[in-house]
Amino acid sequence: MRLVLPALAALAAALLELSVAPHFSLDGAHSHVVLVLGVIVTTVISPRAGLAWAFSGGLALDVLAGRPIGSTAFALVVVLGGAGLIVSAPSFRLFATIALVPICSALGWAVLLAVLDLLATPVAVPSSESLVAGLILDTATAAAFAPLVLFIVDRRARVGHVYA
Repeated sequence: MRLVLPALAALAAALLELSVAPHFSLDGAHSHVVLVLGVIVTTVISPRAGLAWAFSGGLALDVLAGRPIGSTAFALVVVLGGAGLIVSAPSFRLFATIALVPICSALGWAVLLAVLDLLATPVAVPSSESLVAGLILDTATAAAFAPLVLFIVDRRARVGHVYA
């Protein structure tokens, strides 16, 4: 039951990524809300919640964006699963979250492009300037939202509501 909330929030993040985020673009690139918030969920809440986020958010992106079903979900599960294996020190959660976002974003793009290439799906490969702009936007989004999520999770733990 504790994994239902991250899964539902990932669906909302997918809707935001495909509807609102393109209006806030930099050099043709927009923030990948599902990926960025997925890294935050993985590092701040738990790796299991991050995997639930990755699977449900990836499937939502596949359905809503018209991609082959499972391609984005696979890329997000691989990237967020790796992030969950890396982050284990709770004292560096905020720094680790923000530092992992550009790494996970670049790996996510690489895995997704590889999967779409294997599926013989025609895809336009973004330019290097667009990829760098996307990494900058993803990192800025993480720097804005990670402290808020960390504060909420820590506050709930102090009150006695343990999430993980």
